[in-house]
Amino acid sequence: MGRKTKQNPDTIDIRDFMRKMSATMAEAGLRIISDDHCCRLLAITYVFGGGNEAFTHNLKLLRHIFYAQKHCNVEGGNIVAAEHVVLIQKYTKELIKDIIKFDKKRKSLTKSDKEIELESWSVEFMKKHYGVEMFAESAILLNKADVENFKNI
Repeated sequence: MGRKTKQNPDTIDIRDFMRKMSATMAEAGLRIISDDHCCRLLAITYVFGGGNEAFTHNLKLLRHIFYAQKHCNVEGGNIVAAEHVVLIQKYTKELIKDIIKFDKKRKSLTKSDKEIELESWSVEFMKKHYGVEMFAESAILLNKADVENFKNI
């Protein structure tokens, strides 16, 4: 039989504490993350999140995406505030343009060239806040129609 360990009642589980604090702040109407952060996160989720396993297994990221949806009112049948729509569209367009640049560079590589990385604010944003690596290849596949539309603009 396994040995039972004594838990110190004075120790705090920091993840549980943060979860409870976030829930309390949200219920009180206080911001957990800024409008800009929410809009960036929703744009990244739209462009990169479809088949990315890192998005489905990162609890902090999932909580923040859920919060951003509620905060920006991006839920079925709701009217999204105009300032949020403008920011989400701006960040989405920036990400798609970054993906197009990446795709053009990738197609012009020769076999002797090194692999190139996605140059975008999203890479540092996701690494800093959520520890998630961003890859453009999956976003190119997920957003093929958007990429084609943006090439014509």
